[in-house]
Amino acid sequence: MTIESRVLPKPASLSYEDAAALSGYTLVAYQCIETGLRLMRENGVTDGLEGKTVFVPGALSGTGSIAIQLLKNHYGVGRVISTVSTEKLTLVEQYLPGLVDQVVDYKTTKRLTDAIPAGSVDFVLNAQWDLISTFSLVHKRKGVVVSISSAPHPSLFREMLPTAPFWIFWVLAVAQWYYAFKLRGTNIKYAFGE
Repeated sequence: MTIESRVLPKPASLSYEDAAALSGYTLVAYQCIETGLRLMRENGVTDGLEGKTVFVPGALSGTGSIAIQLLKNHYGVGRVISTVSTEKLTLVEQYLPGLVDQVVDYKTTKRLTDAIPAGSVDFVLNAQWDLISTFSLVHKRKGVVVSISSAPHPSLFREMLPTAPFWIFWVLAVAQWYYAFKLRGTNIKYAFGE
């Protein structure tokens, strides 16, 4: 098989910059999903994501939209729930046809649990800043949360930016303690997407 046969032509409507970014979004989404699967196995869930319920906030974000496609088409997720703003509600079905089972308008929904029952989600792939509000959605005994939009663990940040001032590592450690505090009394596994 030649290399040319493995490459898709760039759609005319896509700029070169946007096309180049797709591989990054895809890799991040894939790595987060695989991290989630590892954490699920640690929680005793060995049957993968097939038929499970997954929450991916930001349906039309770069990572969110790619993650939704991977989750539905490759991992066989049963139900995908996501969020968008009021103005973008109609665009979800246009750009992700048949992939998002429930779309929540984050501008008109006060709390996520008003639209999504608490404890009904197996896996959260968080690509938005509001990480803490997703914790209540996850099944308390076997749920998993992987986030790319939260405070990373200090050791991971040290690998990314070893010359950062010491106080940044303290702030990141406090954030990790806060996440652990919010998850107390549950068996929910949390990780920063790597």
